[in-house]
Amino acid sequence: MPTSAAQRAGEKPYDGTVNGQDPGTALPCRREFNQNFSAQTWLSALQTALEAARRLPWVDESRTLVLGISEGATMAALLAARNQYVTNVVMVGGSGTTQLYDLVVSAYQRCANVSPCLARIYSQVHDIYTYPDSATRFAWGHPYKRWASFLRIDPSEELLRSHAHVFWAFGTDDTSTPPLSAEVAIARLQIAGCDLTVRRIPHANHMLMSRGEYDFVSTDREFRSALRWFWSDHAGSTRGCAGH
Repeated sequence: MPTSAAQRAGEKPYDGTVNGQDPGTALPCRREFNQNFSAQTWLSALQTALEAARRLPWVDESRTLVLGISEGATMAALLAARNQYVTNVVMVGGSGTTQLYDLVVSAYQRCANVSPCLARIYSQVHDIYTYPDSATRFAWGHPYKRWASFLRIDPSEELLRSHAHVFWAFGTDDTSTPPLSAEVAIARLQIAGCDLTVRRIPHANHMLMSRGEYDFVSTDREFRSALRWFWSDHAGSTRGCAGH
């Protein structure tokens, strides 16, 4: 059935795991994946998929929606900044500013004595940039190569470079990406006059699931809200951010 939203899924290059241990980290991933993966290589793959989708004969190129979850939200912001035809971005559980800021906020939330925690974080970051291309040295479950690219990205800055309307959803009890990280971006986008819709889901986690929930009912509800937002007349009527 024809639709005006470009739809195409892309897999991360060399995706796949050696075993099922440590979900959410790159520890069980294939060596080729860790040697290849960075924000830049993933962006190139996503751009290729998006361009291919837009060339499909049944696609209306006048509007394009990009939806990203967690790390994918960071990539959605990058896509919007580098492809001005992206008209709408949905950010779910994403970092609002650099992931270094996320680590610092988490230290303040979790460490009884924050100073040594911060010292360890900054020491680790220094080591990452001493060996920025290493696929065998790991920090926080991912290779240095991955961190060296992602730590430099500020999704709020990327969105300010775009012309996209933004829908931002996050759980207020998210323990993976601090909610305060999203609030930094929301404040910046509001001040810049971007077209922004915010969904703060009370007591929900990283996947927007409510406390005590073991299925994805809440997640599904919020995704449907995001799609309704996209299809609404208002979502495509004016430019989102002004390309700051």
